[in-house]
Amino acid sequence: MVQKVALIELSTLPPLFPFPEGYLPKEELLRKELYPPIPLWYRGHKEGDRIVWGKGLVNRLIELNVQDVLVRRFGTGELTISEALILWMELEHKKEGWNSYRAEEFSQLPIPLQQFVAEDKIDLKTALRVKTLPLEILNHVIPFLDNRSFSERRIFLQLLYEILQRDRLDTKKGVELARHLTHLAKPLEELYRIRYPELHRLEETYHGTVDSVLKGTGIKVSPPPNFEGTRFKVEFSFEKGSQLKRKALVLQKLSEMIDPVIEHVTYGSK
Repeated sequence: MVQKVALIELSTLPPLFPFPEGYLPKEELLRKELYPPIPLWYRGHKEGDRIVWGKGLVNRLIELNVQDVLVRRFGTGELTISEALILWMELEHKKEGWNSYRAEEFSQLPIPLQQFVAEDKIDLKTALRVKTLPLEILNHVIPFLDNRSFSERRIFLQLLYEILQRDRLDTKKGVELARHLTHLAKPLEELYRIRYPELHRLEETYHGTVDSVLKGTGIKVSPPPNFEGTRFKVEFSFEKGSQLKRKALVLQKLSEMIDPVIEHVTYGSK
């Protein structure tokens, strides 16, 4: 049932979920009451009314000096936590796709990962994969990852999780590693080095030779992915014959020294 409630009544009610809300209609729509009714769930005498979604909306309406607000009331037994979460997700993100199974998986996550998923800063699949990361480690890396890209967050958490599992690091050593990483300019490079040490050594061997010849020439020579195979790819561009001649001379120089490198770094040649 949708009805109007005095805004002052809602202003003191707590939110059901502990993560912030980002979606807000424009001021013009708020003043015209063109916003989703705020779900209000009475959970019983012990917990009372809880705002399922819309705490941010309530705060904005207070700023606009609005007196009444549209709410949709749910009584005891009318919602489950999973259903309430689905309602929150759909209102916050304006998209479908959440069901009781996904909501149940979400509820198993520690709060920092719940917040990341709720804010669309990481996908649920990745969060579930790394959900056993100790809370002390998550509390340290989550603020660091907040301003990183979606892909960087996903890769960072996956690699960190795999390193802790492989090396059986306890929480103390895991926190030490997390602190070390968050003080680096390029933490993902360090994570890759720790997670794939042999591949990192191959890359260093390869680039130590190739980059010394190609630096500043505009020529790119790419090894096979993960150095599995022997097919290298050469890329460059030119506008006239003199440029092509200079690039050919560079490639001639590289051809005279690259065979030992290929023998060393590629699996297919062994």
